[in-house]
Amino acid sequence: MNEHTDSIGGGRGDRNSKILIVTLAIAFMMVFSAPFLFTDGNVTDTDTALGASADQTYPMISAGNNHTLALKDDGTVWAWGSNVNRQLGDGTTTQRETPVQVLAPGGAVGVGPYLTDVIAISAGFNHSMALKADGTVYAWGYNGDGRLGDGTTTNSNIPVQVLAPGGAAGVGPYLTDVIAISAGRDHSMALNGDGTVYTWGRNDYGHLGIGSSDTSAHSTPVQVSGLTGAVAISAGGFHSMALKADGDVYAWGRNGNGRLGDGTTTQRETPVLVSDLTGVIAIYAGTHHSMALNANGDLYAWGYNGDGRLGDGTTTQRETPVQVLAPDGIASVGPYLTDVIAISADYSHSMASKADGTVYAWGSNGNGHLGIGSSDTDAHNTPVQVPGLTGAVAISAGYNYSMALKADGTVYAWGYNSYGQLGDGTTTQCETPVQTGLTKMDVRFRTPNGTVYVSGVTENSVMLNWAPATSLLTLPEQMKYYVYVSTSKFPSGPPSGTPVNSEALSDTFFEVTGLTAGTDHYFVVVVEDLAGDRIAYSQAEKMASSGDGILSPTVVMVIAVAAIVAIFIAVAFLFFRKP
Repeated sequence: MNEHTDSIGGGRGDRNSKILIVTLAIAFMMVFSAPFLFTDGNVTDTDTALGASADQTYPMISAGNNHTLALKDDGTVWAWGSNVNRQLGDGTTTQRETPVQVLAPGGAVGVGPYLTDVIAISAGFNHSMALKADGTVYAWGYNGDGRLGDGTTTNSNIPVQVLAPGGAAGVGPYLTDVIAISAGRDHSMALNGDGTVYTWGRNDYGHLGIGSSDTSAHSTPVQVSGLTGAVAISAGGFHSMALKADGDVYAWGRNGNGRLGDGTTTQRETPVLVSDLTGVIAIYAGTHHSMALNANGDLYAWGYNGDGRLGDGTTTQRETPVQVLAPDGIASVGPYLTDVIAISADYSHSMASKADGTVYAWGSNGNGHLGIGSSDTDAHNTPVQVPGLTGAVAISAGYNYSMALKADGTVYAWGYNSYGQLGDGTTTQCETPVQTGLTKMDVRFRTPNGTVYVSGVTENSVMLNWAPATSLLTLPEQMKYYVYVSTSKFPSGPPSGTPVNSEALSDTFFEVTGLTAGTDHYFVVVVEDLAGDRIAYSQAEKMASSGDGILSPTVVMVIAVAAIVAIFIAVAFLFFRKP
């Protein structure tokens, strides 16, 4: 009996071992064959960019007190105007009536090297800032209060790198992972990629946001107290602003005239919530007033209003936001300015550009900086359209002068010009826009990732997905996408045929149906902005030889999970079965 039992036991063990081996074999076959049971339809893996275009620098303009900065699409920075405080960064203190290139740290006049790989600029009262693509920050100009952030109070006529908190002059470490910058009257700001905000420079009114005010020169960055989740910043005249991801706006610092928008005129040394605002997408801090733009294209302003710079039809100071009127608007009645896509403010006036490329200005006009062909001492308390200026994609308000970048890459300026800040080669005041001496820049919109991804493949359909395009002229939701399909490869550039989508898409995905089984198909997505410019994404493919999607991704996932479970069961059976 014992022999028989042992014999039976041995037979069961052999059979179980065979079952185990077969189970493991099936499981491994399921794991390694699953990817081949489903195809995404591309000739390459869907995670691989099919000729994706690299990110390019957007041109920018920034008007300061009496000097101007421009960022070209090649990542170089140019400056002109007053240079008494070395704010042009060209290695001299010479006033310039036409643009000169900003040097790199250690650069020499007429020799270089020059600042490159810049993605953002900001002109302050008497200093300048630049953000590079690697997340580092540079500053130059006046530094008596430490606003350059290099650990000293020494003025610099070439850029110096901004230190990290606790950094030592000439040693480091340096500020990194920065995604936005802003230069104010006497302080500077930087937004980190993790949503924290850093400030440095003067702090008389608590505008560094560190919970106190003092007269010390803060020559290295300090973190703003209690502020997280920020997505945008703006430094004004003795006050600061931050926009959070949820659309709320915070402000701190001097609150004379109610510029913080919290319903009081009380100085704040840490951020406070601006009242009565929701869904904000852009902010701007002027010298004595502030502005905010919401996702609907509506504009709000608050603070000093003696010259009508709030645009609400009055000259009444406002401690909470009021909506900016349209040119024919009546105080508290309307209509109101709509379809706004960009805003700017400075000492005595405000600016806005609309989706149609027109520009509006309001407030003081003593130097013709509203661009209406005259100068006067009136309070222009509703917006006026800048005559003859169309196709604007960016704007900037300086100290009694204004700037606009057009869709054709040209830059125009008007207003006060005693220091050559208009960049037209003269020091003559201009009451209508004049073209600067800056060469044309590429302001076309971009596809940050030009790839079209193919998924959800069946015999007769595919799902296409792509990254959204960006534009200085067009809001993301205003982009129009068109999908083209062919059984032969498309030539380069946007196709001229009829798209498969009957109406323009605002979403960045589309299911193409009605495909012919067993046939190669090619797909091109074209994006169009408000100016009518069109860009084609990289061509995607669904090849007949790729299997036309035997199984869906969900089924593949189920197979893979089942296989893993089978392996665990088999291993457990091996270790825990009775002898």
